[in-house]
Amino acid sequence: MKKRNKFRVGKRRKSRRIYGCLRLSLVLLLLLLVGQGNVLFYRSRILLPFALHFSNSYLLLAPGDCYSLQINGMLLQTEYTSSRSIVASVTQNGVVRAWKPGQTIITATIRNRNGKKIRCMVQVAQLSHTRLTLGMGEHKRLYIRGLGLLPFGVRWKSRDKNVAVVSSFGRVRAVGPGSTVVSATVRGKTFECVVTVRAD
Repeated sequence: MKKRNKFRVGKRRKSRRIYGCLRLSLVLLLLLLVGQGNVLFYRSRILLPFALHFSNSYLLLAPGDCYSLQINGMLLQTEYTSSRSIVASVTQNGVVRAWKPGQTIITATIRNRNGKKIRCMVQVAQLSHTRLTLGMGEHKRLYIRGLGLLPFGVRWKSRDKNVAVVSSFGRVRAVGPGSTVVSATVRGKTFECVVTVRAD
């Protein structure tokens, strides 16, 4: 009986240690992903139908893109600001313009609603290369700037796999001479790179 009890206690302690390690790993992974600019838990509350809010609480743009933010309300005296205007700026009409990869928060302060503030997260991203020239058998890794270390849900695709193929991590490998387009699609936004393979 004593041996059985010792065995059961040891087994419980071992399972608790494994469970604790798994929980710690999960917490660290989530902190890494959120800290690197992913937007898993950006919206922390459910918006009521008549609550003041932006038409979009999150935007993914490329440098040079413009987007007009709309607020569901009438006769609002609104002042817009950007936490990092070097990444994306905003006019007093709510038009957001993306400049360089990174992340910023657009805040609208509604003066005639007791200074109520509503926010929109804006991420600006671009491919590391828009044009790439490779020799036969050479390879190069593409990545998306501005989305953090481990962006979720990126789908890589080569338009002509006889010229170049691309892995699920953005590694482009030259297969045959010619030209093709390698694209990366994430959160409904597509980024493209023209790949030319030399006939060595």
